[in-house]
Amino acid sequence: MDQASVSNEFWRAMDAESKGFDQPAVLRRPFTSPPVDESDVREIFHTLSKTPGEAKLVAVRVYIDGRLCHESGSRLIDHPPRPDETLEAWSQRVLDQEKIGIFVGNAAYWSEQLARKCANLVQPLLSRYAPPHIGFDSAIFIGNYGYTPVGAHVDNPHHRILHFQLGPNKKQFIFWDNDVFFERTGSRTGSFDFEGIIKDADVLEISAGDAILIPSRIIHVAGTCGFSVAVSLVMSRNTRRMVLSEALKTDLVSLAETPEDDSDPDFLHREAIDFGDIQVVDGGSKAQDWLADIMNDYQLLKASNCSLHSAPSENRNVPEDLDQSTVQLVKPFPILMREQADKTGLFVRQRRFFVSPNAGVSRLVDRLNSGRPSAVAELHRDLSAEMEPDTLLQILKQLIRFRAIDILTEAPV
Repeated sequence: MDQASVSNEFWRAMDAESKGFDQPAVLRRPFTSPPVDESDVREIFHTLSKTPGEAKLVAVRVYIDGRLCHESGSRLIDHPPRPDETLEAWSQRVLDQEKIGIFVGNAAYWSEQLARKCANLVQPLLSRYAPPHIGFDSAIFIGNYGYTPVGAHVDNPHHRILHFQLGPNKKQFIFWDNDVFFERTGSRTGSFDFEGIIKDADVLEISAGDAILIPSRIIHVAGTCGFSVAVSLVMSRNTRRMVLSEALKTDLVSLAETPEDDSDPDFLHREAIDFGDIQVVDGGSKAQDWLADIMNDYQLLKASNCSLHSAPSENRNVPEDLDQSTVQLVKPFPILMREQADKTGLFVRQRRFFVSPNAGVSRLVDRLNSGRPSAVAELHRDLSAEMEPDTLLQILKQLIRFRAIDILTEAPV
């Protein structure tokens, strides 16, 4: 079977086994070729090691003997895995501790290859549940940390978590009936005092290559049986209120034009800042009109990124000269368009930019969305009657920067 058929069969089987993603369920080695692997995890830490600034430090949480250790996260980022090094050998070399837990949130942001694999995997779900009402995030779990450091717990009620065990060792997932857990512990949200009541729980064990579905609202805890590596896909059910809230937050900055104020050299302003000069863009239009615009744009943003949680980091290595290059769409992410009276919006990988209305833009998008490799010289020739060469190059460079298209004749970034 091709990749699409394999993914579709996987989701069909998991849906049936978990009774509509509502009960814990295990599929034993559902893929002959795993959809994710350790190379995706390794890429994350190599990307983090080359990323400037402090924001990367919050991406990694490290627990040593069950206690959070911020310094250990910094050491791992500064010393990524060597080419021939297993993740277990790497963690021991850098941290030199017996009991280690390494967790990376929003993992696909730090690994472009993981983002592409996740997007391909969820295509069958996107045909059933439209963005932005379904969303996907990812996380990495590494180590021999024993039980989950947060203890027995209940996940977000809007989340379903798909856990892929990469190995090399097994992992146990322990699930309690919530009422039974409350009777034994007095807690409905979780506890660290649970080992004495494991006999009252359902225990599911997974090995390398297996996948487990963790539903919401069920108290559970995971436990490693030796060193373990796993990738989780977090599926979010986004309500109308959640979608509206996120859409408004995404667009509020562009709704207001605030003049830049560099007049005060001090880091903190000594006097209250006057925001009275803020002008709302298109302030004369009816509220439902601009709200409809916001929602239309937000839906296109999420659909362009296959409902993944975050846009990818920008590609900073965009060549100046593209004339001898061949470009191709990054599948399965579509380039989406929204034409307005005075501009055309292009939505790619959860980012948006605008170009002047031009018949050639629609033809270019159709050409790229076909997925076929396109020589830039041929694009120049085919679109010359509708688009200036510089305009075409600027659009292509922006698409490369936002990781919507790849350059096939250049080394991968």
